[in-house]
Amino acid sequence: MKFDPETIASQLSRIDPRLRAILYEVDRYLSTEGSQLTVTHLERSQFQQNAFYQDRIDNGFFVVIDGMKYYSEDHQVPTISVHQTVPCRGADVRSRDLPPPLREFIVSYVNKWWPYPGHHAALKHNVGLGDHIHIQVPTLKDIERR
Repeated sequence: MKFDPETIASQLSRIDPRLRAILYEVDRYLSTEGSQLTVTHLERSQFQQNAFYQDRIDNGFFVVIDGMKYYSEDHQVPTISVHQTVPCRGADVRSRDLPPPLREFIVSYVNKWWPYPGHHAALKHNVGLGDHIHIQVPTLKDIERR
């Protein structure tokens, strides 16, 4: 597993253990295909969150708290990303280094084996920083008890 930037590697021990397990499993699989997982984002501050979603803030998706604008989907409270939770429950991984069939496989595999009720555990998207695969795990309260 690689990290870009390399400073993200120090965050790996602090993320949700379920997310860490997914990243290691996907990286192990990619190694059998002659490839490697590159993690580009784990933990994120509110400042970073606002920067990534500045276009949405500019288009009215914000709430003002103490004179500061925060990205807000509901115009009432800041939208907290899974990258902002403690422990961090979201990871972004580079997709451009992977052939399209491997990208599709990762998304399909993670969604099959790590369900996230009402959401996708993995998806390909672009929020303005280029295409990537976003992987996330639910809060424990989001997991349905059997």
